[in-house]
Formats: sequence, structure tokens, C-alpha cells
Amino acid sequence: MSLDEAKLRKARAEAHLAELELARQRGESISRDFFHRFITAANARVRSRLLAVPNKLGSRVPLEVRGQVVEATRTEIHDALNELADTKVTVVGPGEPDDLAPGG
Repeated sequence: MSLDEAKLRKARAEAHLAELELARQRGESISRDFFHRFITAANARVRSRLLAVPNKLGSRVPLEVRGQVVEATRTEIHDALNELADTKVTVVGPGEPDDLAPGG
């Protein structure tokens, strides 16, 4: 790499960093750490609410079928949560996910 190419590369990198900082200041972007904390908290809340569904639903059905309803609902919710937990993201380029398939 020549000196001129290195200077051009440095200038482009500095311009890119300045654009990223401006986007952050405008509220157009967030840090990975913030995004990760937000998604983690949101997922924990969803999980907690879903795990409460079987007992809430069980209290609304006749006693004769309550156990079956609670167990069937619990099983389906656990299966769904396990599938969601197995979601993998493959990144193929700068910030571009290739696949969001369960277990992918």
C-alpha cells in the first residue's frame, strides 16, 4: 500500500467514524451493548409472562380438565421458548444477517 493509499484509507475511516458519531448524537443509532441489554430484558419479560400463562389459564377452566389444560399449555409454551432460544443468526457482511432460522 502506498503512502497516498494509506492516507486515503485513514481519511475514509475518520469520515466513517464521524458519521457514526453524528448518527448516535441524532438518536439514529444505538450501541451494541444497549441493544443487547434491551433485547435481553425484553426477552426475560416475555419469557416470564409466557410461563405464567398455564396457571392463569388453568384458573379459568373447569376443575375436571384443569390439570390437562395446564400441562398441555405448559408443554407448548416450553417448546416454543426452547425453539426461540435455539435461534441463531449468521452474519455474512457488515451487520447483515443471513439467516434467522431456529437452530440455524
